[in-house]
Amino acid sequence: MKQNYFNKIILGTAHFDKKYGLIKKKFKLSEYFKILNRFKKKKIKIIFDTSLGYKESFKILKKFKNYDFNINHKIMINEKDIEFKKKIISEINTVKKTLKIKKINSILLHDEKIINTKTFKKIYNFLIELKKKNYCKFFGYSIYDFPTYKKNIYKYKPDILQIPF
Repeated sequence: MKQNYFNKIILGTAHFDKKYGLIKKKFKLSEYFKILNRFKKKKIKIIFDTSLGYKESFKILKKFKNYDFNINHKIMINEKDIEFKKKIISEINTVKKTLKIKKINSILLHDEKIINTKTFKKIYNFLIELKKKNYCKFFGYSIYDFPTYKKNIYKYKPDILQIPF
């Protein structure tokens, strides 16, 4: 049986806000809708990569109606966030309310540096708890410097790793 890899497409929304990655131009709203409509027409389940830091992306996704959003959301936590639990829950609720969705597919920690901190074990355990309580299906990390963090990635195993290709 032939596997359909298009069901695993992830559309990064950082580009919705600014020139980012390989594409060095900013699109018009109509161009984003054209892309989203094409995926919808082909019944391709898109997983959106979002962050509250990508403000424009939320405006665009809010305007695109009748699509079953599947969200991988990145949350920025640093070692000084002593109330990280409240911050994570608040951000999840904000995303769900803004995009009118019931559940987030996955929560990714946006800043890899948190993985090598003293507080990371508590954060990791909280992510496991959120998964068990059905706040998300998966959790993971966005990593840009794999060799620096690989020891703790093996120790604190995520469901998902986002690594630039």
